[in-house]
Amino acid sequence: INYCNAFSIPFVIDDSNKSTVYFRNKIRNHLIPILEKDYNVAIRDHLVKLAQMVHDDDEELEERAKQIFTELELESAEPKQISIDRERFRALSPSMQRRVLRKGIADYKGDLVGINFEHIEELRNRVVQPGTFEMDLPSIVIIGNSNTIVFGGYQVRSEWEPFELNIPSTVVLGRYKINARVYSINELPQR
Repeated sequence: INYCNAFSIPFVIDDSNKSTVYFRNKIRNHLIPILEKDYNVAIRDHLVKLAQMVHDDDEELEERAKQIFTELELESAEPKQISIDRERFRALSPSMQRRVLRKGIADYKGDLVGINFEHIEELRNRVVQPGTFEMDLPSIVIIGNSNTIVFGGYQVRSEWEPFELNIPSTVVLGRYKINARVYSINELPQR
C-alpha cells in the first residue's frame, strides 16, 4: 500500500481480507497484533524467515525423496503399476517414508488430490508392519507383499491362455505373481 501510494498507483483492497470468517484473517488481524504487542514486535519478520527456511528445507527434502524413490523403484509386473522395494523403504526415516509414499501416489495418479496426512500415515503404518495388505485410497489402490509396495491396482484379465509352468520360473497372472521354485524343507523361505 505504501509503495502504491508513493508512486500514485491505484489499488483495490478486498473487503474479505477484513472478515474474521476466514481463519487466515483471524490470524493476520487478531493473533499477529497480539503476538507483536505482548511477545515480540518483530514476530512478522521472524515468521517470514521461518517460512523461507521451511520452504527451502521442503524443496531439499522433496529432491532427496525423488532420488530415493528412483533408487527404490523396481520393474513392475503390470505396465500401469509403479513398484518399490519394501524392505529398503522400511529402512528410511518416517519423514522420508511419507515423502516417498506421496511421490509414488503422485506419480501414479498424476496428483495428490484427495490424499491427506491420515491416508499417508495409515499407509505408512501398513507398509512398515509385516504381512501383506491392500489399501484403497482416492483413485488408487496400493498393495504390499513381502518384498514390494505396488502403486496402482492390478489389471483384471477375463481369461488366461494355458501355459506350461517351468520350474524354476516366475509367471504373472492378473493380480498374482507366481514364483515357482523347488526347495528342501530346510530351505523354505520365510512367509
